[in-house]
Amino acid sequence: MKAAYFFARQDREPLFLGAIWEPLDDDTACCAIITEPARGIASDIHNRMPLVLDDQSLEAWLDPDLVERDAIRAAVHHLEAEALTA
Repeated sequence: MKAAYFFARQDREPLFLGAIWEPLDDDTACCAIITEPARGIASDIHNRMPLVLDDQSLEAWLDPDLVERDAIRAAVHHLEAEALTA
């Protein structure tokens, strides 16, 4: 049986998850949450976790002109594992 877990930032600010979406031809959309290898407390529960963005990455993540993989990796960073609590 699967168990539910609650994750939050230690400072209780909102979590910003990295996700992608694509509009489809029938006026609907498809989306997916980006995952990465689990770090910190999340690694005790599963081997993967959502990409939780740090506050400084939000503007870059939402920039529609930022499309090259290396540029995204240089501009966007995950929240440090120590900032999360379960």
